[in-house]
Amino acid sequence: MLRSSLVVLIILAGCGGSGDSEVQTAGEPAPAGSQAGALEAPPAASDEQALEGWTPRGEATWVVEDGAITPVEGSGRGFLVTDESYGDFRMTVEFWVDDTANGGVFFRVPETGDINQGNSFEVNIFDAHAEWPTGSINEFERNDAPSTVGQWNTFEITAEGDRLMVSLNGENVVDTQGERLQSGPIALQYNGSGTIRYRNVQIQPL
Repeated sequence: MLRSSLVVLIILAGCGGSGDSEVQTAGEPAPAGSQAGALEAPPAASDEQALEGWTPRGEATWVVEDGAITPVEGSGRGFLVTDESYGDFRMTVEFWVDDTANGGVFFRVPETGDINQGNSFEVNIFDAHAEWPTGSINEFERNDAPSTVGQWNTFEITAEGDRLMVSLNGENVVDTQGERLQSGPIALQYNGSGTIRYRNVQIQPL
């Protein structure tokens, strides 16, 4: 289902409110002044509650650790996919990655079945990738010389029609065009090795 007007907050922050427009998870507070920060904090969510609004696809097992969505190392490759679909949207997500993990944020993915860089848009997370290092949209535009290993980083991803934009840690790194699916779920990727964590996910339909 495409949500075209409500703001969806999938916040690994314990920040949220009430109402059908939110999917809440656990985590650290959102930055002051953000939409999430203006909402009242709900009771702490259990790990099971924290993953509501997401569905695993693939082999990877996903848990919540220290306020971040984390794939279990060695559990296999896979994705954690939103139950909602999005066309035009603005999304922010924080991620932490070591020097061996390969992940990414996929958007406008198929409702069912395989997810890959040929049928979706992938904002890559892997500094050492020879062709599409962190912040690149695979097969569309490259981001040069990222440095994200061992620290928390922030993506802002915007899709408006065929215009696709990525900001990494406040710097605009990609502004390109691409045509594939017009809408679809958003997916967090784990490629099966190393450690990657995601938190403070916020999705605002445009």
